[in-house]
Amino acid sequence: MSESTGTPTREERLATRLRLLRDALRRFSDATTDLPRLLQCVVETLANDVGDYCSIRLLSTDGDYLDLHGMHDRDPAALAVIAEVLAADRLRTAEQSVAWRALESGTAVHIPVVDAAVFKAQLTPRWWPMVDAVGIRSLLIAPLRVHGKSIGVLQLVRHGDASGPFDDDDRALVEDLTEQAALAIHNARLYDAAQRELAERRRAEAALARTEQQLRQAQRLDAVGRLAGGVAHDFNNLLSVVLSYAELIMLREGAGSQTYSDLNEVRTAALRAADLTRQLLALSRQQVIQPRVLDLDDVLLNMGKLFQRVLGADIDLRVVTSDRRALVKADPSQIEQVLLNLVVNARDAMAQGGTLTIETGTLDVDDRLASDHLGLEPGRYAVFAVTDSGAGMDPQTMAHIFEPFFTTKEPGAGTGLGLSTVFGIVKQSGGHVWVYSEPGRGTTFKVLLPAAEGAAEPLRADEKPAAARGGTETVLIVDDADAVRDVARTILEHHGYHVLAARNPGEALIACEQFAGPIHLLLTDVVLPQLNGRQLAERLLLLRPTLRVLFMSGHTRNAIVHNGELEPSLRFLPKPLAPEALLKAVRAALDNALRKVG
Repeated sequence: MSESTGTPTREERLATRLRLLRDALRRFSDATTDLPRLLQCVVETLANDVGDYCSIRLLSTDGDYLDLHGMHDRDPAALAVIAEVLAADRLRTAEQSVAWRALESGTAVHIPVVDAAVFKAQLTPRWWPMVDAVGIRSLLIAPLRVHGKSIGVLQLVRHGDASGPFDDDDRALVEDLTEQAALAIHNARLYDAAQRELAERRRAEAALARTEQQLRQAQRLDAVGRLAGGVAHDFNNLLSVVLSYAELIMLREGAGSQTYSDLNEVRTAALRAADLTRQLLALSRQQVIQPRVLDLDDVLLNMGKLFQRVLGADIDLRVVTSDRRALVKADPSQIEQVLLNLVVNARDAMAQGGTLTIETGTLDVDDRLASDHLGLEPGRYAVFAVTDSGAGMDPQTMAHIFEPFFTTKEPGAGTGLGLSTVFGIVKQSGGHVWVYSEPGRGTTFKVLLPAAEGAAEPLRADEKPAAARGGTETVLIVDDADAVRDVARTILEHHGYHVLAARNPGEALIACEQFAGPIHLLLTDVVLPQLNGRQLAERLLLLRPTLRVLFMSGHTRNAIVHNGELEPSLRFLPKPLAPEALLKAVRAALDNALRKVG
């Protein structure tokens, strides 16, 4: 320090400047990996070491604004006044402010002594209260530049009574600090971008892994479903013969004979086997369905008493409905089957009793949520969730729960088809099943079905079945399975019908051309050689326009359905055939005219 003047010598000023630069560089380096922390470090360093107040503004991505990213003042009261004015402030580059001039020129704007009146004239009126309250004495605005390009500005103000104006040494120090701050900010931005990219890549990899797992499971279930559908088709033909002949012999023998009793056991076993084939068809998504608009709350209300009987007294049933109606277009019997299977599954998971909660509602799926679930499309879904307080499942068990014949129950205690049936039905209806579970914390199955528009159709009450009746009309049966064709012929002839039989479409066309009398009904399998059942019906209708048509099959094919949905103009009889069901379907087809097939 000069002895004559008491002011620091040039060497002392340079030493102070180097010390401040060294300390600032250390602080900036420590905060480089945290951009918000770095920006605050910059303004605090310059406010405390150079000026009274410092703020930092960075150029917006579109280049239209200088946005405030941090500020600090050594005087908390002054900072509160400034913050109130600048909290939501954005400088439009088009305003040509003092800060913008520094940014555009790439050089510092230095006003050693500020004339308040002149300075206020350069500002928008919203800043005037701040100028009056703080009392700006000196101003220094330096651009933040990286590789020759301005990315923002640092604004320094001295306003204290003891604060002198910024001099050339202050300006040189600020320019040096600004250069280092700009580089640190640039590096922090690069680090932040790299971290975001890494996090996004990890999210993408995790999403890809989930999708691959979901795809593998879907492919595995689809393969099993195709196999199950083929097996069910052949099995239904065999069961048609077993059930039909068992019932015919029982009818002939009478209820009091030992033969009747023995055959009743055969019939009971065959009906159980038929139920298994229906579950296999549900798994393979090959059931014939007749969807209509349903309110899930109405379905729950309709099934309430059944749930109570299934659950027993030691399980508390709670039903929670939403204010927004959950409407779906689905087959009522299938939705009831899904709910019943999930309720039974929940009951079995609560051997010591517990609470079962069924909730309904809606869910709006956005693109982000849809991307996390294979096949899920954005849109609105009707939702019902079944939650139990039971034993829960580990991840290994959850990975297999929808696979057919997989079960955690004791041998003989279940078929392992309950949840796979749920999965198949929901998928055939265009929906999705999510499951959440932890060991000891219960399980939730959430079913999403595409939301429907319009008014819900009332659920039909159980109707008293009409008695099976015979007739005298002529029926043409077409089925390539000899045993099925023969047993259907036997049943119909036993009840008075005149029957023509054909094993393929070619024989059917010949019979239709050569038979002199009227043919009232075509009873045809859907899956045939040469032509499918629908194509055959269309050919025969050209020859006999008044012909009625009844299709039968062990599983669906696109010949008469679309995604399993039966066309409203067609009649269908599912296999396995049984005498009573066959007679009712034939009689209904003959008595009720439907629109032309085609």
